[in-house]
Amino acid sequence: MTGKSLRMLVAWTAQHDNGWVTTVLETPSGSFSAWVAREGEASSVDYAEDGPEHAKRAAEAALKIRTGHAECSNQCSGWTLHTHEVHLEDAEGPNLSSS
Repeated sequence: MTGKSLRMLVAWTAQHDNGWVTTVLETPSGSFSAWVAREGEASSVDYAEDGPEHAKRAAEAALKIRTGHAECSNQCSGWTLHTHEVHLEDAEGPNLSSS
């Protein structure tokens, strides 16, 4: 028998006037991953930090390095918090025994 546990996935995103998005995601281990990408494109993680504020600053630094976006304008969104429910299979997995 399989079981599923519920975990809340927490992410912060900010849209920028140059078409890029900064993202911070809380990992299951409790650390925070930060990255930047053009809107609609995938990216790899740029930084792993120990708190959301550090990760936000890291994402903003990556944005500046990659795009030259030094300061947000009134067209940038600021950070927005998102939560998502994620259902995880439990460690036992399916019961494969037969009778």
